[in-house]
Order: sequence, then C-alpha cells, then structure tokens
Amino acid sequence: PVFGIQDQPAEAKTGRLSETLAGHDRDYQWYVPAGYHPDQPLGLVVYLHPPLNPQEQPLFSAWTGEADRRGLIVVAPRATSQGWSP
Repeated sequence: PVFGIQDQPAEAKTGRLSETLAGHDRDYQWYVPAGYHPDQPLGLVVYLHPPLNPQEQPLFSAWTGEADRRGLIVVAPRATSQGWSP
C-alpha cells in the first residue's frame, strides 16, 4: 500500500499529485511514476525544504525524469512558516 492506504483503487494514482495530510492540515506534493503497480516496490525520495521556500517547480522538474527511470516515488511535504515542527 502507498502512504498507509489499505485498499488500492483499481488504477493507482500516478503523476504529480497534491494532497493534505489528514488531521494535520499540512499539504504535500508527490510524484508517482506512470509505470507504478501496487505489487512492485519502488524507492522513496523525501524532499524537506527550508521554511517559506518550497521550490516545488524546480524540484519536480529535476526529479520526475529520474523517478521514471529509476522507479522512485518523490514526496515533498510543505513546511509551515515555523519550520518542521509537528
């Protein structure tokens, strides 16, 4: 399962996605390669950026091709203005 989701949909979500972490009001973006299949493990890259400077566009521009080639999921949670406090 991806990100603790127990029941995978018939077609897993792929591409660049954006969601809010339930119960925490924290947004995150992620990229899943088009060839993703729930039965095949992939690597994971977590990008933690400086507060107030997410650099999402350069990040995903640089990593999507590499993620496709190497079979990686890229996750970029957004820090609050205070940083990485829970």
